[in-house]
Amino acid sequence: MIRTLRQWFRASDIWKKRSLYKSQRLISMTTHERGGEQYIGWHDEKECAFCLKLGELSKCDNVKAGDTAVLKYQWVREGVADLFHTGVPKAYRGKGIAKILAQTALDYMVERDAKLILSCSYLEKYVKDNPLPQYTERVLSNDDNS
Repeated sequence: MIRTLRQWFRASDIWKKRSLYKSQRLISMTTHERGGEQYIGWHDEKECAFCLKLGELSKCDNVKAGDTAVLKYQWVREGVADLFHTGVPKAYRGKGIAKILAQTALDYMVERDAKLILSCSYLEKYVKDNPLPQYTERVLSNDDNS
């Protein structure tokens, strides 16, 4: 069953109590299915990263168990986040993993009413290809970044 991205990163009481990564401060974790493959996703606020654990739950060949796709960001000042890196292991590229991370991260920023600096070329392209007002009106131009 494919869940919406909003449901995907919503924390349930069960997931708040269970943590695969006890050293990380997780705000949410859940499983996600895409194309018959299952992934564990989480948002690590301490590390400023949205992650999808790949490989362990997947049937994909040539993937090391525990590969992780990640979207990193940093708070440059109050209310302004720089989304600067999206990384997906080669074996998973072209399967929509970066798109899941991008939409999830952007929706998170919208919920927090944050302005966005898109230093990552993939995220620039994603917003250009998906010009939703809730995204485009939050993106700061190069002149506004300082």
